[in-house]
Amino acid sequence: MNKHKYSNTDRMLRNIEATLRDGEIRAMFKGMGMVSDFSYDSKIDIIAIHYNISNESVRKALHNDKS
Repeated sequence: MNKHKYSNTDRMLRNIEATLRDGEIRAMFKGMGMVSDFSYDSKIDIIAIHYNISNESVRKALHNDKS
C-alpha cells in the first residue's frame, strides 16, 4: 500500500474521533447544566481541562453539530 492510503485512513479516523469527542462535549455540557449552577464560562473551562483542549475548541464543538 502506498503512503497516500495511510494518510487518508488516518485523516478519516481523526475526523471520526473528533466527531465523537464533540458529541461527548455537548452531552457533558448539557448534563452539567442540568445538575450544577456553573456559569457558561466555568463549564467551558471544566470541559477544556477534561479533554486537554482549548476553550475555543470546546465552543466550536458546542456550536458546530457535525452529526
